[in-house]
Order: sequence, then structure tokens, then C-alpha cells
Amino acid sequence: MSMEIMIETFQNFAFPVAVCIVLFYTCFFIVKRELKQNDDAARLISEANEKHARYLQEQNKELTAIIADNTKAFNALIDVLNELKTTLK
Repeated sequence: MSMEIMIETFQNFAFPVAVCIVLFYTCFFIVKRELKQNDDAARLISEANEKHARYLQEQNKELTAIIADNTKAFNALIDVLNELKTTLK
């Protein structure tokens, strides 16, 4: 609020009314600024959440591939042990 507007408000209205107007005007801009900050924070949180979800999906794919490779290796080891068992009998 510019100084001229504040002076004009105090000149045109009674002091208590002018103070109320200035306080409401100030509160309006404070709330407006806080709402913008909340929107910005919500956007940043949403972006971080999406990035984290993508990271977890990538890690899940990698771990699934590792488990599949380990299962193949384990099955191959079982086959080798079974062959060894049959040759030792």
C-alpha cells in the first residue's frame, strides 16, 4: 500500500475505520503471499514425489532383473549339483 493511499484513507475516514481498512488490506496481501508460497511448496513437493516414484520404479526393475539372474544361477547350480550327485553314485 503506497503512502499516499494510506494518508488519503486516514483523511477520508475516522481513525478506527481507517486503521481497520489498513489492517484488512495488509492481512489480504499477507494471506495472498502465503497462499502463493503454499502453492509453490505444493508444486515442489509434487515434483519431488514424482521424481522419487520414478526412482523407486527404476530400482524395482533393476532388482527384479537381479533376482531373475540369481534365480537362473541358482537353478544352474542345482543342475550341476544333481549331475555331480548322479556321477558320484
